[in-house]
Amino acid sequence: MPYVTFLGIIFYIGLRAQKNTRALEIANAELIQLKFAINEHAIVSATDVHGNITDANDKFMEISGYRREEKNCWVIANA
Repeated sequence: MPYVTFLGIIFYIGLRAQKNTRALEIANAELIQLKFAINEHAIVSATDVHGNITDANDKFMEISGYRREEKNCWVIANA
């Protein structure tokens, strides 16, 4: 009887893992859609504490005139 209980537990864990994996896949797909929407309609950049741009989306590149190759030169002026 303990063998059957052990198999039941393993089966249950497998089902839970499948559900969790599916939930993560759905959440990831939603995040990809949100990122796409934000990148299409907003300028986004991230800076370090010194004002150096560490990341930016394509819309920011288009409006600012910066190129990705110039990344080490990106700086946001202090206003």
